[in-house]
Amino acid sequence: MSEVDLESRAARAWHRGDHAEALRLLKSAVRGNPDSLAARRSLAELYRKLGNPDQAGRWGIVFDGWTTALERDRLARLLAASNVDETSAARFLLLPEAGQSPTLAALVSGPVAVYRERFAAREESRRPTVRDSRVSAVSFALWAALAFVAVVGAGVLYVLAAVDSSAPLVGRLFLLAGGGLLALASGASAVGSPGRIFPSLVWTSVAVAAGALSIWGAASGWLGQ
Repeated sequence: MSEVDLESRAARAWHRGDHAEALRLLKSAVRGNPDSLAARRSLAELYRKLGNPDQAGRWGIVFDGWTTALERDRLARLLAASNVDETSAARFLLLPEAGQSPTLAALVSGPVAVYRERFAAREESRRPTVRDSRVSAVSFALWAALAFVAVVGAGVLYVLAAVDSSAPLVGRLFLLAGGGLLALASGASAVGSPGRIFPSLVWTSVAVAAGALSIWGAASGWLGQ
């Protein structure tokens, strides 16, 4: 199918409301002939009408002075996120033989580089550090210990009650041990929630309350009552 036929079919598809088909046909025309500036501009204009500034900028950037500031900014973000640089821009954008326009060259060396550094810094900040890994490991171990104490304590108290033995002292020992572990585990979870105010506040409150009750129980003589 000729380029003219593709553009004509794309125009008919657009007018009948089949936007996806119109875009597909125009992309086929541009991919078949990257020097087809008419099809490229039509494609960019359709994306602009659809409110897709990144794609409008992607296909219209070769026309100096045509793209808006928003379209250039969204295109810069797209290129940075796709790790496109000066060497790969021609392939990614299917540039015509004339190559990069001054507008595109300035975009790649300026805003694209800035966004690339910003994305790299954001990705680096999301990577767990050695400290985060250690805190997570300690937190997991403490919660596992707490669960173990709770299960063993319940089993021991059940056995003592079954044989009619005196269980209060053993029960209080397990309660104090569980309270101490709860305080430590909650504290580790609070430390492992930096930047998340609400979870950190909740874990800190639980740690303080559990720790205070455990200290009171150990210091007040409650254990031996």
